[in-house]
Amino acid sequence: MPSRLRRIALSFLVLASAACSGAPMGAAKAQEVAHDFNLNTRFGRMELAAESIDPKMRESILQARRKWGGDVRLADMELMGMRSLDKSHDDVDVSVRIAWYRPNEGELKTTVLSQRWHGTRGDYKLTEERRVDGDVGLLGESTASQAPSAEEAPPAHFPTVRLRGNVPAD
Repeated sequence: MPSRLRRIALSFLVLASAACSGAPMGAAKAQEVAHDFNLNTRFGRMELAAESIDPKMRESILQARRKWGGDVRLADMELMGMRSLDKSHDDVDVSVRIAWYRPNEGELKTTVLSQRWHGTRGDYKLTEERRVDGDVGLLGESTASQAPSAEEAPPAHFPTVRLRGNVPAD
């Protein structure tokens, strides 16, 4: 009898410890996966990030990030919020703010992305991503940068000095 009682107590202990394992579920799991994905992409760990992308969307989402770490440098990334699109938390929308710049321009830009995540039995995958606010160009969109024309340029406050012949310009 004591042996049977010990087995029951041990079974109860194993079940209780499994229930309290602390593994996130539902919305908490979606938030964890989205955070890890964005952190991995920020630091160039694209092979790890790719595991969190729906296979149907993987190539296009990775293609949009092709210039990250080269022509586009990420300065900061912040999850701004998350909302469940259904009661089961299988579909969630995550807002991400990314501060970035191009090394040849030196201007800090900010873009807000909306990411759609779908979960199946607790395994969340990124299914859609789009820019909803901020600067264009983070996701590979073409941006035509051109210098302002002479008519658009503000008047100079100081005379321009040209080094050819040391003749000051008007």
